[in-house]
Amino acid sequence: MVASGISEGIGLKKIGLTLAFLSGEAWAATLTGRVVDGSGGLITGATVTVVHGNSQEAKVTKTNERGGYSIGDLRPGRYTLRVELAGFKPVSRNEVGVGGEDSVEVVMELGTRQESVTVEGKGVRSKLKRWLTCR
Repeated sequence: MVASGISEGIGLKKIGLTLAFLSGEAWAATLTGRVVDGSGGLITGATVTVVHGNSQEAKVTKTNERGGYSIGDLRPGRYTLRVELAGFKPVSRNEVGVGGEDSVEVVMELGTRQESVTVEGKGVRSKLKRWLTCR
């Protein structure tokens, strides 16, 4: 009788875990990694976004002081991973498989800095053009 009660209890726990998994209440998949620059330097404060391929659910985090990130409670499947930080080119990876504890290291390249100057006023444009031409 004792053995039978134990196996029934274990069976009920398995059924409960299966139902929780199927109902979407608990996801065990986690995506972790590091974000570095081309020389291997750690990048802190980068925004890391993952978007589930089928449901389009998105989760966002920032890299820590060691360039690391961790996004948990993910639904197993394929994700798009995007990493962004001012001064660097955004990085996007499609079809990143997540199913347990997966890790992806991202290398970011320095971006080009774009500046725009708008000068308005009567006669200023021609004076500015002459000044820039003389330089």
